[in-house]
Amino acid sequence: MDGSALKTFQTGVDQNETTSWQLSSKHDADTLGVSSKIDNATATNTTGNTMVASADAVKVTGTEFNTGTYKFAVLDVATDATTGSLVKTSGAISSASGISVSLSAGTQSSGSYAEMTNGAHSFSFVTGSALVSGSAMLTLEVKDGTTSYGSYVVGQKDQASGSVTMANMISAGSYSANLITSSGSDLGVKFTMTGITASSFWTEGTSGSTMGSLNGDYAFNYIQKNTAKVQFQNADGVAISVSGGSEIYTQAGKALDTGKGLQVTLGAITALKKDTSETLTYEKVNKHSVDVSTAAKAGAYMTTLDSALDLVNSSMADLGSLMARMDIKAIVASSAQINVESAYNRIMNANMAEEQVNASKFQVLQQTAVAMLAQSNQAPQAILSLFK
Repeated sequence: MDGSALKTFQTGVDQNETTSWQLSSKHDADTLGVSSKIDNATATNTTGNTMVASADAVKVTGTEFNTGTYKFAVLDVATDATTGSLVKTSGAISSASGISVSLSAGTQSSGSYAEMTNGAHSFSFVTGSALVSGSAMLTLEVKDGTTSYGSYVVGQKDQASGSVTMANMISAGSYSANLITSSGSDLGVKFTMTGITASSFWTEGTSGSTMGSLNGDYAFNYIQKNTAKVQFQNADGVAISVSGGSEIYTQAGKALDTGKGLQVTLGAITALKKDTSETLTYEKVNKHSVDVSTAAKAGAYMTTLDSALDLVNSSMADLGSLMARMDIKAIVASSAQINVESAYNRIMNANMAEEQVNASKFQVLQQTAVAMLAQSNQAPQAILSLFK
């Protein structure tokens, strides 16, 4: 039933005694709308925003996406093309004397640049005090786990004279510096101390000047400049693991291949918005492709399927009616054939038993007639013998 048809069947002895049946339209999956044949995989950005510059179907290197609707979500994004993004997740750095420390993304200050890696970090700030030639020093050491990101002398007091270096920092009440690796490379992260006073640093004791310590850890997520953290999701917003994982860091303007047949090219960093998603559709190569990736599409498909079933059932009923008519015609034709053959046999074929009896009968009659004729011929001879 994959094409329209008009069939005529000879169903009687008479030339015009025919039966016709018509299938008005194709009943294949494409025409009925229950599935479609996809010769080449396709990918489309249905939202049409510029976060995804393009969506393309490419060679599959893993398990291919099923035909359906997907989301490309931007979970976080750098500040811009030259500055990363730093978001605190937990913790605090502070001291009993009122000093507190915060971190933020910063542009490269000078020298070489070795930007902090993407992902989660947990920093601690360690203070130390020492008496060096009668002077007390406040030194901050910044660590990510066991890795040190440099030591910073942020205050010094000469015990003998009482003079304090970096007086401008104390007067301003704050101090900022970019984190620098031990090799002198800028990490692109800035720490800022606030609540600074002279008494914050120094506690005068009988044995000299000592300093309070900063306590706590500072956890944060960092995203490098011109970079976004993205995720592929199903139509319901549930994360899908692709090549690279379920959360991927990628640069703006770059192509990102999922390995599942779908590749997206990100737009410019200015087009990428945090906590925003694009809707994509993907259709895989398939002889019978069906998209039921959302509840709405599944409901619409069921309606289409019901209509297709109604049409097919109607056509099957017509075909069943044709078969019933054909069966009746076959019975009538069979009966007519039997009658014709019987008449033919009566006309063309002799009844040998009956003909043999008739032949015997006619033979007896013939012999009787001959005997009677012979007797009738003898009568005149008898009369003539009387005259002798």
